[in-house]
Amino acid sequence: MGQNTQECDLNLIKRLAPIGEAVSFCYKDNYVFVGSTYGPINVIDVSDPTDIKYVSQTIMQNTVFALAVHNNILLAGLDTRGLELIDISDIKNPRKISSYFERGTTITSISVEENIIYCTTYNSLFILDYTDPYNLTEIGNINFESYFDFIDQPKIIKLGKICYVGISYSILEIDVENKKVPKLLNAFTINDKITSFYVAKDIYYIIHTNYDSSLSHFSIFDNSSHSTPILLSDISKNKYIVEFRNIVVDQNKAIITVNRDDRSKVLIYSIESLNSPKEISSLSVVDSKIISKGQQLNNIYLVGSNGLSIISTNNINSPKILDLYNPGSLFTSIAVNENFILATSEVTGLAIFENANYDSLKLISHYKNIDKMKNVFVKDKYAFVTSKKIFEILDLSDIENPLLISSTKLQDGYESIIVDSLAYIADGDYGIKIFNISDILDPKLVSQFNNGININCLDIYNNNIFTGGRKNFQILEINHQNNITQISNIGGIYSGHDIKVLDDLACIANEENGVIFNIADLANPKFKSIYYGPAYGVDLFNNYAVVADLFGGIKIIDLTIPENPKINCSYSHNDLSMCVQVYDNKIFSALYNTGICILERNLLSDTNVVNNNDYDYVFMLFQNYPNPFNQNTTISYTIPKQLQVTLKVYDMLGREIKTLVNKIQLSGNYKVKFDGSNLGSGIYYYKIQTSEFTETKKLMLLK
Repeated sequence: MGQNTQECDLNLIKRLAPIGEAVSFCYKDNYVFVGSTYGPINVIDVSDPTDIKYVSQTIMQNTVFALAVHNNILLAGLDTRGLELIDISDIKNPRKISSYFERGTTITSISVEENIIYCTTYNSLFILDYTDPYNLTEIGNINFESYFDFIDQPKIIKLGKICYVGISYSILEIDVENKKVPKLLNAFTINDKITSFYVAKDIYYIIHTNYDSSLSHFSIFDNSSHSTPILLSDISKNKYIVEFRNIVVDQNKAIITVNRDDRSKVLIYSIESLNSPKEISSLSVVDSKIISKGQQLNNIYLVGSNGLSIISTNNINSPKILDLYNPGSLFTSIAVNENFILATSEVTGLAIFENANYDSLKLISHYKNIDKMKNVFVKDKYAFVTSKKIFEILDLSDIENPLLISSTKLQDGYESIIVDSLAYIADGDYGIKIFNISDILDPKLVSQFNNGININCLDIYNNNIFTGGRKNFQILEINHQNNITQISNIGGIYSGHDIKVLDDLACIANEENGVIFNIADLANPKFKSIYYGPAYGVDLFNNYAVVADLFGGIKIIDLTIPENPKINCSYSHNDLSMCVQVYDNKIFSALYNTGICILERNLLSDTNVVNNNDYDYVFMLFQNYPNPFNQNTTISYTIPKQLQVTLKVYDMLGREIKTLVNKIQLSGNYKVKFDGSNLGSGIYYYKIQTSEFTETKKLMLLK
């Protein structure tokens, strides 16, 4: 297929990203700032800890590794994009005002006081003067790369004239009284990987893991000598049963996040005796990546992939969650009408957004069941949610309080489509089920069809059902009694994720590419062409296919000549695009990590656009999918020209695990599978390197 693109005005109208995989955090007054992978910074109002509210969002160009706030300036440390300063004087409309460091520099942590910024890269501590936020100047720096072989995202704590910098196996004590010439006073090294640390009154509280012995430790050291810290106490656990993650110290208690038996918990230890800390209580949470003391006394902020939680420790024996905020993440389906935008996630459930004004997209409510949500369809005031084992109907009359009005068992649910008073459901390995929903409170099964062919997706057009699945494309006929018979079946169409039909064309998004058929003769559909490139979601409009290109964002394909489809336009999300819907001349996409995106494209109004150019690729390394993964995962990347490319996987110690790519490649989209079946659970890194581009990302293997 032709890889042409047009100069076009595919405009971003609105993007509301979830907290996603949070990696940074700070707060000021009644506002919390959360940075995450793929670049969104969420501003959240926590003035009422029992009623957390979304305020605004700023989309950055890469992962936000570090955040700090001073006066009305928010400082963001980015992966390979340096330091960005954001004016938050108007908290509802944050505004980027300046940046520092060359592209390629990663800022891993930030501390700020008065008009001085202390920030770390992978190998240095920099001290900057930001008296004028529009014109930062460097005062001094110290490079610590020569002391250590492998440095993993240094973290900084500033106390008085000392900066404590935590790196892979050490805590560095750096005197910054002379800011022009900072001096390394001491390097306290242990044999384990440090995952988190806290410093208070010359005491080190360190979370560390020994990957040889599989022991996870919470240790307390006396550093009053500032030379050789003395071990006061150590609590160790088998990391596969209890793995300590992050720590914060609040008065006489240490609050620690852990992974325990495949669940996350918050543990509270009494540290009145530093020589014998005692576990007092625990609280189950969904996820626990970052923990911080809150503004209010005895309140703790917890941020993870399930959003922002505020935990009260007023009763140290019985901590409780006051409120939770999360717009949703890991979205895999979207449905839109004039009132609502709905998106489903297997992790966070159904997110319900108000669709009254595209420019002020607003999360209204959530609905979560105990099953894995696969798909949602919206009609009038009802949401029809298909999960693995249940089909649910929700009344959205009160959008703030979605009401479950019926629930019907399924066996392998994937997708539902509502036509008049009938619900057509793709039930995976169990074929198709049709329910009469004229009584919305009591759906009745009126027909089912199962010929042994897996059905993951379907579309209804002119009283026919078009299905895609694990291996086949089928066309089925529905008679007036709702009985289903097969008209035609074509094998070899693998991994059908989505299917749409319009006039004489059927387009199947089947992961590897998009497949186009002419269906004028239903009994003998004719293969027309393939759109080469990942395709997980598709919608048809006029003569165009709008494709969710998984790793490559949204692409608009001109199908005027089905035998020779052409890319007319594209928009890169820097995220996984898994679903798409065209509505009201706009393109709605729910992204895997970065939320809801609304695009506007005049082409959809049948505007003629000319001036074709070659498709422009850019350097891009995408997050592996799925992540976390069990055994196998896919890593995708793009390069803009012919180059020697290496792609390697490393463990947390920097040891090379596997070389996935080492060859010259032409410009384009690439993806490679990584088999981790012979590796243990844990965090690994994958790194792409060319003569002009280098980037590293993290992947998580769970067994």
